[in-house]
Amino acid sequence: MIKKHSLHGFLGAPGDWSLLDHATTWDLFSNDSLSNDSLESWARWFNAQHQIGPPKLLMGYSLGGRLALHALIQNPSAWSGAVIISTHPGLQFLPERQMRLEHDHQWAKRFITDPWDQLINDWNQQSVFDADQPLVLNEQNFDRTKLYRMMTQWSLGTQSNLRSQIADLDLPILWVSGENDVKFRKLAEGVTLSHPHSKFWIAPQVGHRVHCVQQESFINRLNEFEESLC
Repeated sequence: MIKKHSLHGFLGAPGDWSLLDHATTWDLFSNDSLSNDSLESWARWFNAQHQIGPPKLLMGYSLGGRLALHALIQNPSAWSGAVIISTHPGLQFLPERQMRLEHDHQWAKRFITDPWDQLINDWNQQSVFDADQPLVLNEQNFDRTKLYRMMTQWSLGTQSNLRSQIADLDLPILWVSGENDVKFRKLAEGVTLSHPHSKFWIAPQVGHRVHCVQQESFINRLNEFEESLC
């Protein structure tokens, strides 16, 4: 059996992966995880946790998907394959990255200072979530300081354009996007065209949060992909 390792997104939790059997779900908010102040250092730390053993499948959603990509690139031999959900491969131009850094710093400050209900309402109003049901989140489940750290040190603005490094990976990747998430669907399509080992699944009638909304369809597609690795 292939052991699955799963990474949640920003404002997520290990419990988001409760739909999976026999999976190790990682808490990105743990002190050990957040002690890594760059995506690259996080990947080195994460890969160091894994000993040589049975085949392993790495899974990540959104921010967790970006972290997963860095882990695959840092040590591809540690993994048998990956499932990457609603994930950005990196902005292509420096001015875009600088603008994103400023954007994420503004959000990060709001996660320290703003009233929680208004903050989450505004977060749900972002265009990337247009096709999703709004998240309902309890402030007591989060440490605002850790949200600030996560958003600033792992901002998309700090990430390199990973497209060429992804194209060189000699392992199978299943890219998952929602039919109604046009932006990330196009990003995934572009990556799969350049990576010969990639497959692409568009989940019907769903937006960004594919695995949370289309659980049964997602599990079926995941099982098919896992069988192809054996």
